[in-house]
Amino acid sequence: MAVAVATGLVFLSTPAFAWNQVWFKDRAHVIASGKRIVVEDTACDNDEVKGKWKYKNESDAPMYSKNNGSGCNTQVVMDTAAVIHGIQACVVHPVLPDDCSTWKYWQ
Repeated sequence: MAVAVATGLVFLSTPAFAWNQVWFKDRAHVIASGKRIVVEDTACDNDEVKGKWKYKNESDAPMYSKNNGSGCNTQVVMDTAAVIHGIQACVVHPVLPDDCSTWKYWQ
């Protein structure tokens, strides 16, 4: 229940941008609006999750990320340098490549 309340506060405290979200299975959830990104660990499996984002009008090469290693049902909230244009949710693996959702882009 505390997570739901915290999530509500995140939404209320942002400017008037549409919220976009992407999931990787039921393990990682990333929400973005304007210059704010929220990375949520939705599984109790000891794996760290990561949200990746891109800014509009940049080439495909620049990519930014924020990890959430805080554990089960936690969120990490971050304000970014510019308006976010695309997001991806990932489960972090120390040795193997990360498992990630497809990218979600918007205008």
